[in-house]
Amino acid sequence: MNTDHIIVLGNGPSLADTDLKSLGDFPTIGMNAAYRYWDRIGWYPTYYACLDNNVVVSHQEEITRLIRDEACKAFFLHQDILNAHGDLAALPNVFILSSFLDGPLYAESRVRDNLPILDFAAIRSFRTAKVTTGVMAARFAAYLGFRNILLLGIDANYQQLVDGAAKREGITLEMEKTPEANPNYFFADYQQAGDLYNLPTPPTYDGNMHLDVFKDAMMDFAELNPPVKMWIGTKRSELYRQEIVPFRDTVDFVTAAHASNGIGSLPDKKSFQSEYIPRTDDNVFFIGARNWGAGIKKISVDTWEWEEASGQFDGNALSFVFGRRPRSFATFEPGGRFEVHADLSASEALDVRLRLSRDGDGPFETSGKIQTIGPDPKRVSDSITLKNPHERLRFEISSSQRTRITVRNLFAKFEIENDQAKPVGFVRNGSARPNRAIVVVGNGPSLREFDFNELSGVDTLGMNAAYRHWDKIGWYPDYYACLDDQLMLTHHAEIKRLVEKGQVKGALVHGSFFELHPECAADRRFWSFDQFHPHWYKKRGKSFGREFIEALSFKTNDTSKVTTGAYAVRFCAYLGYEVIGLIGIDLRYVEILPEARKAEGVGLVMNRTPESNPNYFFDDYQRTGDRYNIPNPEIHRGDLHVASFRVLRDDFLRFGVQVRVVNCNPLSVLNDEGIFPLRRIKDLSGENRLGAVAVPTNEREREQILANLHLWSQPEFLPYVEPAPEEKPELIFIFNNESARHLSGDIRSSFEGYGLGRFFSGVRFEYLDLTGDRDSYDRDYKEKITDEGYKAGPNNQFFMAMRLLRNSGYYAFLMETDCVPIRSDWLRNLTEMVKTAEPFWIMGSAYRGKSEIDSRFARHINGNAVYAVGDRKFQAFLSEKWESWLREAIRIGVKEAATWRRRWFRRAARRGDARLAYDCALEFVMSGDLGNPRSAAWRDWQSIAHRLRYTGFIQNLSGKEDIEVFTLATIEQIRSDHPETFIIHSKAAASAMTQEAEPESPGIL
Repeated sequence: MNTDHIIVLGNGPSLADTDLKSLGDFPTIGMNAAYRYWDRIGWYPTYYACLDNNVVVSHQEEITRLIRDEACKAFFLHQDILNAHGDLAALPNVFILSSFLDGPLYAESRVRDNLPILDFAAIRSFRTAKVTTGVMAARFAAYLGFRNILLLGIDANYQQLVDGAAKREGITLEMEKTPEANPNYFFADYQQAGDLYNLPTPPTYDGNMHLDVFKDAMMDFAELNPPVKMWIGTKRSELYRQEIVPFRDTVDFVTAAHASNGIGSLPDKKSFQSEYIPRTDDNVFFIGARNWGAGIKKISVDTWEWEEASGQFDGNALSFVFGRRPRSFATFEPGGRFEVHADLSASEALDVRLRLSRDGDGPFETSGKIQTIGPDPKRVSDSITLKNPHERLRFEISSSQRTRITVRNLFAKFEIENDQAKPVGFVRNGSARPNRAIVVVGNGPSLREFDFNELSGVDTLGMNAAYRHWDKIGWYPDYYACLDDQLMLTHHAEIKRLVEKGQVKGALVHGSFFELHPECAADRRFWSFDQFHPHWYKKRGKSFGREFIEALSFKTNDTSKVTTGAYAVRFCAYLGYEVIGLIGIDLRYVEILPEARKAEGVGLVMNRTPESNPNYFFDDYQRTGDRYNIPNPEIHRGDLHVASFRVLRDDFLRFGVQVRVVNCNPLSVLNDEGIFPLRRIKDLSGENRLGAVAVPTNEREREQILANLHLWSQPEFLPYVEPAPEEKPELIFIFNNESARHLSGDIRSSFEGYGLGRFFSGVRFEYLDLTGDRDSYDRDYKEKITDEGYKAGPNNQFFMAMRLLRNSGYYAFLMETDCVPIRSDWLRNLTEMVKTAEPFWIMGSAYRGKSEIDSRFARHINGNAVYAVGDRKFQAFLSEKWESWLREAIRIGVKEAATWRRRWFRRAARRGDARLAYDCALEFVMSGDLGNPRSAAWRDWQSIAHRLRYTGFIQNLSGKEDIEVFTLATIEQIRSDHPETFIIHSKAAASAMTQEAEPESPGIL
């Protein structure tokens, strides 16, 4: 059947209510072990998915049988099936999970199995630590082109351990017998003796994984263009009960499908999506357009290998990224030359531009070389001289029109002055990025539920057995440390693996590591503790041919206080970092766990893996057979770990080590005793910075947009007074719908022509799907009222923009076209204000004008404000509270308007108002019952009030009386009276300012 509707079939008990054979050839996706039931009834779904690493291996022979028999049209599988069936990767109807997701584990699979990169927003934006087959099947359906998805049998209500199941390593379970009844699935013997699978809802995800992933999917689907709609077809599902996915009757869904357009054939796995800048991974340094899976190799410390790649792309720009930002995996020799070459051809004469830049996200440094290509391949190239060893480079091939370009023999090389090939190196002593920070990550329970992706903006060092967790989530630190002799006996092989596979750049290890692995003694990615300690260097370290390192940061008056955590800080100081943050170093140990037994001296051995481990952030940090030491033995007066940090602090002060150590963990003993100052982790990671300036707009505002860009180019109103900082926000125009797409060329041309590229990391255009009543805006309340009120367009645009911006930095400034700067350096002051502010959700202006304003929301913060779009709690508040409050108030207001046709505004004021805008809704709802402890609105206000900020940086002067009196003299008076103000929100001010800046003036280029 040809349609854009599809049914995703989970395997929950509610699916027993569905006659699968009655679905006939209606598009469906089935999953996991349900083939056992399909075999019995002689019916198979259109597509098949299995994304569980244990399930795919446990059932791999039957899955390959389904592929061989062509039981389904296409298969979406976890990459672990390729370990035994590598030939599947080349099949055009087999799609592998690692083709879609970022992260070291997936990158390693792509390199090993020669897989393409398949970039699709609704899959790649997904948090890779949360993969369930159910949600990924739905996302895969969207990738295939389906725009309407119905979920059946996805009940999301699991019994963790069913009869016959037994725990194995980690979260793995094994069926020791086939259960007579299985409460988790729609037929009793879905799981059979010998089956391996994972715990349905691991405690790592607080038991809500199967719900959280669908919350994410609903948000991602809404942002696609066109959006994908998803429903649940059973009210027995938790997705319905918790209002995550709306209900739709199956018959209604299937009937509607007959009137829809169908999708085409399967996507080409080797196709390239234009204007996509490839991401890079923590453990693999990729060169080139990774969408061509063939021809790309990992670069190791010893060699720089990259096979010449070839392919085609349809579009205006093909970009390549070399290195990784914000910290590059590779280091280059300053003063050397970096070159990129390619043979290009096209079916007709075509001008192409080559551009190379040091900044992977910002404007290109070279203006570009324009060359004409034709049917015969022509060699094109560009080069750049490197300035420092930690640069990230970008190379772009762009064309004058959308024509297919064939790229052959694409390759890059780096040459130093003597033209010798320079291999990739690693950060050594003194070569860490200047004035940059590193975070030392301990393993204490304060890190439970911590999202390690929050550390993406800063270098990191992890330690000891935490690699077990890193392997699960696909995240690894930059450096590693282990100085415990007993831990080394247990974990030495995995430590070697971390370094040899490039999962970490280097490791500080106990001296016994080289006794266990003498072959690693010559590997410069390892540092031994013995190299920094005179006694141990003479006794052991020197025998391995290692040099002694005289490092000030390792100088101490107490050589007995050695712990991995404290000496990891010394190691980071040796590497050249100037600010060192500490997280997960709780120092609150249960000295001997019930599952442990004493060994020789202060050694311990784990008799069994604890079900709950109070000392660490994941329960199976320590497993059966692990050896380790008592954390704080009596010989150190039971205080070794805390004392080691006291000694560290005193040594750094005494010997003048110019490093600032800060504690980012309020739950640590370091905070209780005030050993190091407390600081937010976001201050170090850069997560608190302004990531975007977003302009919500529409086609009618073209002239004001262009006038604003011109204004920003004038000396009096420059975003930055030179020089602009290295970290710059992105400029994003968010249009209400596709009708404005034709404006992007004019806007981009003005942006580049006025030289604004040096003030922003780039310019981007997004188009929402707002039309009809959902896009209406009646300022005078004269038109017929709609169900979404008088301001449906701006309200919908705001909430959709907030969701769209959640991956555009931690903070974003929403700046409508009637917001204008009144002095220069406004963007620098904004970014500094955001960076140094106490954590907030909203920072903006109260109404500062002369007009009378409704008392119910007189104190509201105007919508032109800074929002914490990257804060997950704020995003949850947006969808679960703010938007719901607004919709309910408008619904009541619309109902009241229909009932009270005279003086209805006064009547509606009791509970609702159809005139409400999104920014007024918060104050409208939360001020309704001030001070009443029984009021839910008051309690909500109390819980978030400290997250709401007024600021003088922007002034809201948008009332009617303000517009009538606004002149340039008014602006001059504001400049004089309010030196803290840089932006004015006023349509009259925008008009006056942009008219004053003469359009023919070219700006400062």
